[in-house]
Amino acid sequence: MLGIQVFNLPDKYVFFKEECVEFNLKWLIEELKINPDDITLIEDVWAGGGNLGPSVEYFVGGLEVGNMVFMQYKTFPDGSREELPVKVIDVGIGLERIPWLINGSPTSYMDVFKTTFEWLS
Repeated sequence: MLGIQVFNLPDKYVFFKEECVEFNLKWLIEELKINPDDITLIEDVWAGGGNLGPSVEYFVGGLEVGNMVFMQYKTFPDGSREELPVKVIDVGIGLERIPWLINGSPTSYMDVFKTTFEWLS
């Protein structure tokens, strides 16, 4: 798993949702040469550990490549929430899926475990 973490402090903004989505799309399209029509973005909400915020999952050909979580709020047991002073981005990218995207193999396992498949055959 590859990860990108960004901590936006009250006095030091790095980047947040719009820029992060743009950076990830640029990486998929320009660096991995993925056709933009093959990319699907799904927006959702992520919650855990008392934090809450929007999330964006991205898929190529039906395979989830990664997700971007934007921790923006602190949640409380009564359901209320408040803005976090430090807004965090947590991006997770399936490292084993990159060869699949680049090589166009039937599954990500064919690239990652190629020698094992050959041995089992």
